[in-house]
Formats: sequence, structure tokens, C-alpha cells
Amino acid sequence: DGGKGGTIDIKSTAGSVSIGNSIYADGGDGAPGGDNTYDLTAPFIAGGRGGDGGTVTIEAHSEVNLNGSIRANGGWGREGFWDSSNSNTYVSRGGDGGSGGSVSVLTHTLTTALVGEIYASGGDSGAGNLSGNGGSGGNVTLIGAGGVTVSGWQGDIWYDAYVEARGGNADSNSDGVGGHGGKGGAIALVVRDGDIDVTGYLSVRGGNSGYGVAPASYGGDGGTVEFSLGGWSGDGETFLDRSKTTTVTRAI
Repeated sequence: DGGKGGTIDIKSTAGSVSIGNSIYADGGDGAPGGDNTYDLTAPFIAGGRGGDGGTVTIEAHSEVNLNGSIRANGGWGREGFWDSSNSNTYVSRGGDGGSGGSVSVLTHTLTTALVGEIYASGGDSGAGNLSGNGGSGGNVTLIGAGGVTVSGWQGDIWYDAYVEARGGNADSNSDGVGGHGGKGGAIALVVRDGDIDVTGYLSVRGGNSGYGVAPASYGGDGGTVEFSLGGWSGDGETFLDRSKTTTVTRAI
């Protein structure tokens, strides 16, 4: 099976954090299934499961600006053993996709701004005589004391800005049983005193099911997106003012 993604912590106790490149904490992919001829009770090895995504935490005293990408996806499950010498089909199970990991971004005084990509999605599964299931989506939390912006605009240029915690897709096998899609994860945008402005893309869709002979497989349930204005809690205080504006122009 694939290994679990690691842990990355970035913290600025007095200033800001700006990220222009990529941060990876993905789970590893599984290994393909094989032929285990020395064990007559289990002659064929199933495809390996994808490893779960890791954890990325970014915390700044003032603001966080992300112009790159953060990835904590689950690894892909791999295909079972394909018996090309006899049946010319899969003869062992495909591996499940790994679950998405966790990404948290927190600012204490100013804003969190994203013109980039954050992924914590479940891994896709591998095919087999019983195809694996897609991994569940992970969790993404963006907290800005003075506001949260997920925007594709940088000056006069549009870039795709994504926050994605989708479920993994299941593979198919026309001669066997298709797998189930993974459940979508969760995205939360939390602000104490400012606004939430989203002109990018938020996705917590469930994974697609794989087709097969029978029984029928199913797609994964969609996840949750939460917007919290004035819902900040900490240091003995709870802010309940919810009169701020929220703008959402794209959500998939």
C-alpha cells in the first residue's frame, strides 16, 4: 500500500506568509497486483491501496498570500493482477483510493488570500475483478481574522483559483464489479471581522462510481461547504456578528 503523506507546519509569529510555489503532502500510490504462485490458497495479490493525504498547517500573525498550490491528496489505488496467460482478465481486487488529508490556513489579524490551488481530495481506485472504491475527500479550512478571499483575479489577469476536497472516482471493469465513488469532504471559510469573497471554485463533489456487471455501484455523496462570518472563537471570546457580506459566484 502507499504511505501516508507527512506533516508540514509553517508559522510566522510576528509577520506574514507568502507562498509562490507548491507544497506537497500527498499520500503515495499503491502497487499493482501480482502473481503469487507460491501460495495456492491465495495465488493472486490484490492491487495496493493508496495512502491517505497528510496535514498542512499555515499560520501567520498578519496575513497569508497563496499564489502557488498546496496538495494533500489521497494516493491512487492500483489495479489488481491481470492474468494475460489464462483468462485474459483481472483475477484479483483493485486497491481503494486513499482519503484526502487536511489543509488549514489561519491568520490572526489580517486576511487570508488565495490566488492558487488547494487540494485535499480522495484518491481514485484501481480496477480489478472487484474494483476498489474511491477515497473520501479531506478537509480544508481557511480562517482570516480580517477576511478570506478565494479569487482568480491577480491584477487584470485571471487565474484558476481552486479549493477542492472531492471524493475519489472508482474504476470500472466490464467483466467484474465496479467500485463505489468516495464521499466528498469539507471546506470551511471562517472570518471574524471582515468579508468572505469567492470568485474562484469550491468543489466537494462525490466521486463517480465505476461500472461493472453486477451489483450496481454508486457514486459518492457530496460533501459540505461552510461559510462562517463573525464565528471566530478563541482567547475567551466568541464573536457572533453575522452582518458582513458574503459573495459566491462559482461553486462546483
